[in-house]
Amino acid sequence: MAELTSGFFPHGGFEVKLVRKEDILKTIDDNIIDKDVARELINNIETKAERILNSSIDAWVSIPYFGSMRRPKTIRLRTDPEFTAAATHVYENKSKDEFVMFMKNSYNDYTAQLHYQAYFNKLAARYARLYPIKYRQYYNEKGEHYARLKIVLSNCFEYSRDSENNIY
Repeated sequence: MAELTSGFFPHGGFEVKLVRKEDILKTIDDNIIDKDVARELINNIETKAERILNSSIDAWVSIPYFGSMRRPKTIRLRTDPEFTAAATHVYENKSKDEFVMFMKNSYNDYTAQLHYQAYFNKLAARYARLYPIKYRQYYNEKGEHYARLKIVLSNCFEYSRDSENNIY
């Protein structure tokens, strides 16, 4: 193969070789006699992966021996009709600098929202495992969303037991 770059996973420390399309094509050129078939195979994989990723917002594509891909969550903001309408309105009625600032702020806010949502889901899963009886009780009372919110909030806030500052 061509010159491969190696990298390390962030927390595991495992060394991996990064293989690009050019490396695969060079290996095919060196080892496979019928190169047109190999190129058609790679193009077919690319088009199928693209079709699957474009078919759904939450789609995952898994290619054997290569790994899996999905569309980043921040790109999903572009498909939101409310965001598209707001961006169109700002583009038509404001200056270029204001439009760029609107887009940057929108993506930053959406990224922060995704971060906090992931943190909340992590806490909810942790507390549901720690207190399964409470979680099931809340779940049976009013449903999943209520149970997740109640279990997280009841474990994250410390109540003041002071008689003067009775905040509940």
